[in-house]
Amino acid sequence: LADDRMALVSGISLDPEAAIGVTKRLPPKWVDGADEIQYDITRVKQKMKELASLHDKHLNRPTLDDSSEEERAIEITTQEITQLFHRCQRAVQVLQSRSRSCTEQEARVLRNVVSSLAQSLQDLSTNFRHAQSDYLKRMKNREERSKHFFDTSVPLMDDGEDDTLYDR
Repeated sequence: LADDRMALVSGISLDPEAAIGVTKRLPPKWVDGADEIQYDITRVKQKMKELASLHDKHLNRPTLDDSSEEERAIEITTQEITQLFHRCQRAVQVLQSRSRSCTEQEARVLRNVVSSLAQSLQDLSTNFRHAQSDYLKRMKNREERSKHFFDTSVPLMDDGEDDTLYDR
C-alpha cells in the first residue's frame, strides 16, 4: 500500500503492464521517414484512382476521334505514379539502413515497419501493373473491333458462294 502511494506521488508506475523505462524523448528519426513513405503510398493510391478514371473515360468515349489530350493526361499520371514508386523504394532502402544507429528494440520495430511498407508497395505495384496490362488489352480490343468494323478491304459478304445456292 505504501509503495502504491509512493508511485502515485512520484509519478512512477509499478504496473508491470505499463511501458518499461519510458522516457520523455522524441521518437527515433526513422519514424519521420516511415511517415513520409506512408504519405507517398497514400498519394500512389490516389493517383491510381485518377488513372483508372482516365482509362475508363478514354475507353468509354462515344467517338473514335483522336483524344491526344486524354492520352497525355494518362501518360503524365502514369509517370507520376512511377516516380512515386521509385521515390518510395529509395526511401525504404534509406529507412532500412538506419537500423545500424538504433537500439536492438528499435531495430526490431524498424525491421517490421520496413517489411510492412515494402509489402504495401509490392501490393500496390502489382495492382498498378495489372491495371496497366488490363488497360492495354482493352485498348487493343477496342482498336481491333473498330478496325474490323471500319475495314473496307474485307467484304461483308462473299458474292461467289451465294450464287451457287440460288442456282440449285
